[in-house]
Amino acid sequence: MYDACQRYWKPFLQLLAVDLYVGKKLVLDKLINVCIWVAMQVLVSAYLLPFFGLAESYGIFLLAGCCASAGLFEIFPGIVRLVDDITGNQLICHQLLFPLPSWLVILRIVIYNATQVFMLGMCIVPFGKLLLWDRFDLRQMSLYKFVIIFALASMFYGAYMVLVAALLGQMRKIGNIWARFVNPLWFLGCYQFSWISLYDISPTLAYLNFLNPMTYIMEGTRAAVLGQEGYLNFWFCLCMLVLLCIFTTMLGIQKLTKRLDIV
Repeated sequence: MYDACQRYWKPFLQLLAVDLYVGKKLVLDKLINVCIWVAMQVLVSAYLLPFFGLAESYGIFLLAGCCASAGLFEIFPGIVRLVDDITGNQLICHQLLFPLPSWLVILRIVIYNATQVFMLGMCIVPFGKLLLWDRFDLRQMSLYKFVIIFALASMFYGAYMVLVAALLGQMRKIGNIWARFVNPLWFLGCYQFSWISLYDISPTLAYLNFLNPMTYIMEGTRAAVLGQEGYLNFWFCLCMLVLLCIFTTMLGIQKLTKRLDIV
């Protein structure tokens, strides 16, 4: 086991390093895009919607939701790149010639995507503080909880990209990504409301929402950023997210292996 780890460690890191080197050229553009989206969400909800009856704290509420869901919007370009490669140049097939098990080659894609999402997401809190200033009290935030929950959320997003790409399979079906795989998770995953508020309206719908992975990401992130009161227990969300990461990663690797017809 130890010998196998030593043998695979170096080529695995080499492949990952190449991905990160190529991907760093897009980081600035992605960061600008994320900042524009967060600014629109936070500024409207914090400074405009209160005139229509919403609480001023709703801006902070949505800021935490932006932190949780920013990685979900990276899924679309990630899936497009992977599907385009599978159906086009098939660079991944050349990478499978490396002295690595096929599952490690695919796991590298998950980790690469997760790394990019994590780096982008960690910039949202300081940017949100600049937008909200004294309305956002950082003293209520638990930094270590936020880093842990967001690292797991990033892994889930990375694995989800691979899974959806494997299920999609063809470029002509790219239009299905938003309608079937991204928007339902985001819109129904406690972005605009808390799980407890949904439970007060309909316990049945609230329990059904436990089937949505975004529920645990949103509620866990808000518990870390805004404090535990009013949200699902942080540690419960964390445990569920660990299980979801393992399940989604394993299923994504299995489906993509089958899609590539790897022997």
